[in-house]
Amino acid sequence: MQSKRETTANGYSLLLTLILVLAICGVLYFLIKSHFSKKDVPTYSTTERSAPPHTSPFSAIDSLQLAKHQDSFPFPYISETDTLITHKGYSLVYQEEWEQARWVAWQIDANRGLAKAERSSSFYSDPLIHSKSAHPNDYKNSGYDRGHLAPAADFSHDEVLMKESFYMSNMSPQVPSFNRGIWKKLEEHTRELAQQHAHLYVVAGPIIAGEVKKIGANQVYVPTYYFKIIADLDTPGLKIAAFILPNQKADKAIASFQVAVDSVERLSGLNFFPLLPDSLEQTLEAELLSIDTW
Repeated sequence: MQSKRETTANGYSLLLTLILVLAICGVLYFLIKSHFSKKDVPTYSTTERSAPPHTSPFSAIDSLQLAKHQDSFPFPYISETDTLITHKGYSLVYQEEWEQARWVAWQIDANRGLAKAERSSSFYSDPLIHSKSAHPNDYKNSGYDRGHLAPAADFSHDEVLMKESFYMSNMSPQVPSFNRGIWKKLEEHTRELAQQHAHLYVVAGPIIAGEVKKIGANQVYVPTYYFKIIADLDTPGLKIAAFILPNQKADKAIASFQVAVDSVERLSGLNFFPLLPDSLEQTLEAELLSIDTW
């Protein structure tokens, strides 16, 4: 028979065991509750990023009424840090670090290139670039041409537009055999298409990749590639063609440099035609419609 002392000791042991069990259950409850509450909190890896919003200075425009706002339609996505520069003949976003445009957008139609304004022989600093554009002397003895992004011949019907095309913001260091070769052929082909399709929108710009070479006192970046996107926005038959060309001499046909718009976006980091309805944008940008079939 247990003594009173033993009975009391056993009671204390049972009570302590019960308290310990309750404490463990409490801890487990809070741990389980905390674990399952995290299911509702989205987590992202450091490499997982959402796509940039499809906004621009024209984001208020209803995508179903683009025909009324076609001047804004070809612009790539414009971030809050970008400053849109608008000249009479073309628009651009200037990349100060590169000392050249990130991209240039303009229109060309069947009437352009017919009248012949006198071609300018001078290059000018862009008065609208507050940080100042590159200087013509940056290219002197560099071995590179002052290559037009928006070609002067696309504005040959108007003296003011022609002069604007010689702003240094529209220039980029191009290998001479590239500037006077495949790049010129693509410019000419674009004007031929404009004769057939009446009205085209064009966006062109440099792609900086790999080890960067710089020229001149202003350290102008020499692009590795150039892109050009041509769009026929007239309905029916909306068509877009994109090109990526290495900044070097090329003997291949123009069509061999044609790519999907998606490829240009990946290399350039730009988002083109952000005002298109998403479904149409995705379809057109993944499409590879040969320029020879236009």
